[in-house]
Amino acid sequence: MDHRRRCLEEVYETEKSYVKDLTYIVEEWLKPLRASEIIPRGQLPDIFSNLELILSVNSELLEKLEKCLQSYPAGTKGEDITGFGEIFESQSRLLVCYHQYCSNHNQSLEAVARWRKQSSKFEKFVAEKEGNSLSLGSYLIKPVQRICKYPLLFRELLKCTPQGHPDLEPLENAARVLNEVTTQINEIKRQAENLSKLHIISHQISEFPGNIVTEGRIFVKEGILDKINPKGKIQERFFVLFSDIIVWCERSGVRGRTAWRYRGHLSMDSTLVKMPDPVRDKTPKGLIPSSHMKRAFQLVQMARQKVYTLVAKDAAEKDEWATACEGVISGHQQQLQNTHNSVRGESRSSRADFGRQESAADVHALEEERPSATSLAQALSVEGLQKQNEELSKRLTTALELLAKAQKEKEGLRKQVRDIHARLDLLEA
Repeated sequence: MDHRRRCLEEVYETEKSYVKDLTYIVEEWLKPLRASEIIPRGQLPDIFSNLELILSVNSELLEKLEKCLQSYPAGTKGEDITGFGEIFESQSRLLVCYHQYCSNHNQSLEAVARWRKQSSKFEKFVAEKEGNSLSLGSYLIKPVQRICKYPLLFRELLKCTPQGHPDLEPLENAARVLNEVTTQINEIKRQAENLSKLHIISHQISEFPGNIVTEGRIFVKEGILDKINPKGKIQERFFVLFSDIIVWCERSGVRGRTAWRYRGHLSMDSTLVKMPDPVRDKTPKGLIPSSHMKRAFQLVQMARQKVYTLVAKDAAEKDEWATACEGVISGHQQQLQNTHNSVRGESRSSRADFGRQESAADVHALEEERPSATSLAQALSVEGLQKQNEELSKRLTTALELLAKAQKEKEGLRKQVRDIHARLDLLEA
């Protein structure tokens, strides 16, 4: 059997096995649970999501692949087999139904664990089923695995499909759509996981001033670090780094309640990361002990001109935290630069438009001087142009004001950096 034939057979056989697994989940898990009402029908989608729709889509795909292969005699060379490309091209758009399933997968596993705890009937049902087969979780992960495997199968199939083959273009089109689908699914899954993490953290921390779960906020890193306060006292703190702030907490000390109590946070859009200076930061009072120096890094809060010294368990962890913080800060700086460039672009565009309108006004003025060009229509045209110029002038003024404001903020940040360095030099002296 040649390489292309093997690739086609692998696509078909793996699809056949996958549909068999989907059918098993629906027939042996979903339908019995629906009939017995061990779990209320309205809550079954919490576990199985839109699995029945996925089974329908992939069953149709399998049927078409099977008909295609069976239409060729046994032993037919792979390069002589056509049709797989058109089949996947026509079916690939239907695979967007995986968006919902993949984004709900983590919540599905949480629902299974929750129902096993609160329902002895469900626990017994699961134990009996899992005693004869794979675990429910092992079956529920299969659609996620399958949608991620399609691009790999297509990549191999495209390698052995020669130029000019009837399947090449539709296979490339299908591969492009599947890559888009998997990219979207990965992004949806990432967003869902991030939202879930934010909710978990919000339940772990008490007394936070506001909401942990905020639109646009992304979880980055968490862990235990020592924080050295201005008096040189070393305090163990639980730190959580987000895309906009870093939060630190102390142990709550109250059983049955949240694990951590909020103690403070910094906004990362006006913060810098620096390594401690062995001479300047090791004061006679022992602000940073020698044993901690290689494991320490500092966050400089620009707005309040305050330095926070944090100590990790080792140098490697220190580098991880410093890099993560720098990444967040870099993201904010990039956003500021993008805003600055956007304002400058708008300003230039407005000035260019204004110049073009002035030129047009000059042309109309010249035409106005001609005796034959004194009609009411031309007069109205000039009047309308003047109004446009006035409006463009207002837009230009607004754009220039925004640009000046952005430049002023940037200069203010630079001044704060210079002030901090000056204060640190005074401390050293």
